[in-house]
Amino acid sequence: MLRTICIIALGALLAGCATSHQKTDNSLREKELPEKLVKAQQALDAGKNAKAIKIAKAWRKNNQDSPWGDHAWYIEGMGSLKKKNYYHALESFNELTDNYPSSTYFTESLEKMVDICDKFLAGRKRYLWGFIPTGAKTEALEMLDKVAERWPGSELAATALMKKADYYFKKERFLEAQAQYQLLIDNYAASSIYEPALFGNAEATFCMYNGPHYDARCLSEAIVRYEQYRARFPREAVARGVNERLAEIERLLLEKEREIADFYKKTNKLQAAELYYRRLAQNNGDASAGPTPDNTLTTTTAVP
Repeated sequence: MLRTICIIALGALLAGCATSHQKTDNSLREKELPEKLVKAQQALDAGKNAKAIKIAKAWRKNNQDSPWGDHAWYIEGMGSLKKKNYYHALESFNELTDNYPSSTYFTESLEKMVDICDKFLAGRKRYLWGFIPTGAKTEALEMLDKVAERWPGSELAATALMKKADYYFKKERFLEAQAQYQLLIDNYAASSIYEPALFGNAEATFCMYNGPHYDARCLSEAIVRYEQYRARFPREAVARGVNERLAEIERLLLEKEREIADFYKKTNKLQAAELYYRRLAQNNGDASAGPTPDNTLTTTTAVP
């Protein structure tokens, strides 16, 4: 019994020591915060954003090797964000996450980078020398890549890459969009963006088709991707109109074959033309796709 009481007392003593040490560490950390950064933080908290940025920037330039550099960058980033100087805020959060991966501000800074990039991709301007408006879409796309590189496999990384893919799609840069969606499918199958990425991959592939005078292989690839999506997400496929899209692709493929058949007929390659006309008739389930009476082919060569 006495032994048990001693063990309990010793455990309580050790726990108390651990708690005391933790408080000491926190207290020391507060005391170690440089005076200039304390003033910068106070200015930021008071809404004096320009003053906070000025103090933090001056301190950072004179203390480049200080472990408190992340705090200085964070103050600059937050001050710039509040001033709506989004590009400087983006640069500040980028520096923080690049140089201080173990910072307590790391995750928050990456999230703010994604939000700012979203603004630039939507058309917000940056200002050169404070007064010349210019776009920052290229820089935003690069920053989204950096977010994904700095926190690979995370939901935030998936969100960042999805914003890139959707941007390319909206700009009708379908080849780049398809590649980006495929990257997400291959590496972020467990994330919330997997379903829209799988659908976007099929849509981007379909949109690469430029008409019957161009290569139609992308339509065949789109069929495979739509069917993969429908098998994985049957209810969502109905809501997104996948069945109707597949029917449209079949119609486009028939139209492509009709173009080929007509081309062979015009160039007097009658055997090849008749082969395509017969295949069109078979695909339609009747002879309606074949040449009309005015287009009847005349050849004595047997078609296998």
